[in-house]
Amino acid sequence: MNINVGGGCGPPPLIQNAVASLDQTSRSVTITCLIGYRFPDGLRVKTFYCYPDGSWDYNIPHCDGL
Repeated sequence: MNINVGGGCGPPPLIQNAVASLDQTSRSVTITCLIGYRFPDGLRVKTFYCYPDGSWDYNIPHCDGL
């Protein structure tokens, strides 16, 4: 999957065991871990934003099996 929100951020890294949903209006990507997986903090869904300087606002997490 190649997603790009513009603004110079480019596509966010792909995360195994997750799906990504792009929102061009807010220049964000929402990543949802598949059923049976969670981010290390226990959440299943996280939204990341593209800053005006062209950087993403995150340290890319991963989805761990429960």
